[in-house]
Parts: sequence; structure tokens; C-alpha cells
Amino acid sequence: MTTPTPRRRVVFRKDTVENWITKNPILLYGEPGVEDETNLMKIGDGETPWNQLYYFNDPSSELLYDMIQEHLQDSTPHSVYDHGPSLVLLYENKKV
Repeated sequence: MTTPTPRRRVVFRKDTVENWITKNPILLYGEPGVEDETNLMKIGDGETPWNQLYYFNDPSSELLYDMIQEHLQDSTPHSVYDHGPSLVLLYENKKV
């Protein structure tokens, strides 16, 4: 007899740019927030208000560039993934 696989659903917190700026919420640690119009994402640290967080997936973001460069230069083996760098792992290692 096989064990049924539980169904999971991941839902990102989404809102308009205006609402994010006006409400300026503090996202939970690791909680993603996405702007409806731009699809840009910020990831909470449990302390920093929205307006002070960096965009996680903006190619022009210096933070993202620095994190990727640091990760690519790191020779420490990571058991979490099999092949190549992972942005999820990168985020977890950096604790932005």
C-alpha cells in the first residue's frame, strides 16, 4: 500500500506597489512579497520594513549581484543541491 503524498501550496504575499509603500509592512523571516505590477520580489528578515528591503530578483540590484558573486567564488561544497548554484541556497546562506 502506498502512502498518499500530501498536497502543498506555496502562496507569495502580493500587493500593488502603492499598497506596499503605503503600508510598509515587516515581512516575516524568509517571507516573500511580490509587487503585482512589476513582479519584483523582496524577502523579509522579520525586522526590516518593506521600504528598506532590497529587491531580491531585480537584475540591477547590487545586493543580488554581490550575493551571486560571493556564492560563485565560494568553494565550500553544499549538500542541499546536486548541480550548480542555487538562489534559494544562496538566500539561506546569506540570511539577507
